[in-house]
Amino acid sequence: MDDILKYKSANMSCKALLEVQALSCGYGKKEIIKDISFSVKEGAFLGVLGPNGAGKTTLFRALTKIIKPIQGTIFYKGEDIIGISVRQMAKEVAVLPQVLDIPFSFTVEEFVFLGRYSHLGGFKKPDKNDEAVLKRVMDETGVMDLRYRKINQLSIGERQRVIFAQALAQEPRLILLDEPVNHLDIRYQIEFMDLLRDLNINGLSVVIILHDLNLAAEYCKNLLLLNKGKIRVQGRAEEVLDYKIIEEVYNTLVVVEKNPISGKPYVLLVSKNSKKGA
Repeated sequence: MDDILKYKSANMSCKALLEVQALSCGYGKKEIIKDISFSVKEGAFLGVLGPNGAGKTTLFRALTKIIKPIQGTIFYKGEDIIGISVRQMAKEVAVLPQVLDIPFSFTVEEFVFLGRYSHLGGFKKPDKNDEAVLKRVMDETGVMDLRYRKINQLSIGERQRVIFAQALAQEPRLILLDEPVNHLDIRYQIEFMDLLRDLNINGLSVVIILHDLNLAAEYCKNLLLLNKGKIRVQGRAEEVLDYKIIEEVYNTLVVVEKNPISGKPYVLLVSKNSKKGA
């Protein structure tokens, strides 16, 4: 895609952009995430996996400052995120939660443009660059034809693409996504993930929570598998998506083969009652 947003900086390095150190967090006194550590380097495409209740959403809420750590620290570019203002974070980090209800009747164009506000001063008016970014991200996400529609009149899938466009309008350095393709059909899942990979190739660092192990294997450079609030394993898809590990963590039978097109691991579910030819 020739006009895709460029996220690479002149001094891009392999330093940690996001670093999680000895993090424990949860709700009240109950720990959900228990003493985990990992880092996200510039240009990373990290997929976070795990069964229901593993702590994926709790981790996402900690990374996005919705909840505070019980112990441990989350650093962004070496600074504790607790001390970084919301506006300053929004200039560099975009957040794409699971589909939200939007109570106000914005048009799609108005809603996407809200992503530019962190770049505008209190009295600064949008300029030609802001308008160009708006057009570009709406084209990229396929919502330009919806620009005059009211966002609360859209389907869930359409709304998710609009929220993605707003996140990209921030021109972030890092994007955090919580199960963004759950409400999309197969076509839009692939289009969404293809676009995300293109953006990653052009310098956008990505941390994405996914349920679909095969999408994760196909698109993510590295995977982190959570189980019961702890990191069970992290590494390349070939290392993480081992059938023994999957069966242990998900408590189900699987067969792991290679995708005949990409060569990436492909997980096949097996019913406990399956019989050949039955």
